[in-house]
Amino acid sequence: MKTLLIILMLCGPVMGAEFTLGEGTVDADDAYGDVFNSDTNFGTAVLTRINDNNSVPGQKFGLVKWEELKDSIVNRTVTAGSLWMEHSGVASDPDVMGVALFGILTYWVEGEVSYDSARSTVLWNTAGAVGSGTDVTVSNFGTKVGLDTTYAGEYLWDVTTLLHTWDGSDTANAQGFLFRPVQGSDNFTGIDYGSADRATASERPRIKVVYTEAAGGATTRRRIELIRSE
Repeated sequence: MKTLLIILMLCGPVMGAEFTLGEGTVDADDAYGDVFNSDTNFGTAVLTRINDNNSVPGQKFGLVKWEELKDSIVNRTVTAGSLWMEHSGVASDPDVMGVALFGILTYWVEGEVSYDSARSTVLWNTAGAVGSGTDVTVSNFGTKVGLDTTYAGEYLWDVTTLLHTWDGSDTANAQGFLFRPVQGSDNFTGIDYGSADRATASERPRIKVVYTEAAGGATTRRRIELIRSE
């Protein structure tokens, strides 16, 4: 005779849990847009380029996102978020160029995005993804100027506040991060970040998120074990 025993185990909320994406473990989608190649997709480039140009401010902007991030923060409260971008080359004179970080609100596709378009059939609300409150968040979430030597060539961005606007259940607008040169920089200044297409995993973008379960979220974990006996 076979007996089927079902054991149901309940446990409380997971406190202070964390996860990391990128650098070879669930790598990002990323690309950049270039005003001088406005309909060109750079989704397979090994560099994410951010450039300024006095005649055309914001010549190049970079984008990065993890689709898995949205599912990972839904019904959770983000308590800390850190985004690392590896400094992988200098277009020219980065020490005088600021880079501002925005949240992206418009859905974009890595293999289709360009300066003009978020995806093949959808233009940005404003070319260059500068639509405030439509393409990107109204406010930026930090600015870096010069090289960040604290993390051996990596730029560390605190994205806690930005992720907190998306956690809980408002993940429809969680379309990643946009890096834009700060207007007023010297002509043709720029910096390159390593993209997810770099051969060396440690040179790719990564993000670390610390969270707790939000009220009404998945505070109960169920484990069912099937035990058969003769």
